[in-house]
Amino acid sequence: MAVCDLFFCASFVSAQDGPTGEPPRVVAVRVVTESGSVLEQDPPQLTAQRGQPFSMASESESLRELFRSGRFADLRAELTDVPGGVRLDFVVRQNLYINRVQIVGLREPPGESLAISALRLTLGEIFRESDMKEALDRLRQTLQDDGQYQTKIDYQATPHPDTLQVDIWFV
Repeated sequence: MAVCDLFFCASFVSAQDGPTGEPPRVVAVRVVTESGSVLEQDPPQLTAQRGQPFSMASESESLRELFRSGRFADLRAELTDVPGGVRLDFVVRQNLYINRVQIVGLREPPGESLAISALRLTLGEIFRESDMKEALDRLRQTLQDDGQYQTKIDYQATPHPDTLQVDIWFV
């Protein structure tokens, strides 16, 4: 098995080269989730294609193509020996997009629109857990500017994998 991500590739395939020294044929190319669900079988937009000899160059270029699509947060390639050649799986974590942002328990001032604006979380943008600390800090500062110094703020993100969206509730 070979495992590759966008920056590193380590080959563990024992029979990567066939008996004639030729690279094995790619029997299948799949895009799969971390849980193993197949999202795409033999995607036509990738450089690596079923029936072609396996090459690290086509695998690397396919990783870049998937990354550039913006659809995935994490991705890596796994190469598995199968009868007739190898199966190339691109294991991905799909991006979630911000759907709804709400603040519960807000005492005015500030108004809800000003508080939500302070978060700087735009509907439709990619949700990143790492952005949440800064959003909380901005909301906390907005509340302090209006005299609310002892406010405790937390959030809950509710993902909807079927629609690739996430709702964010601030309390």
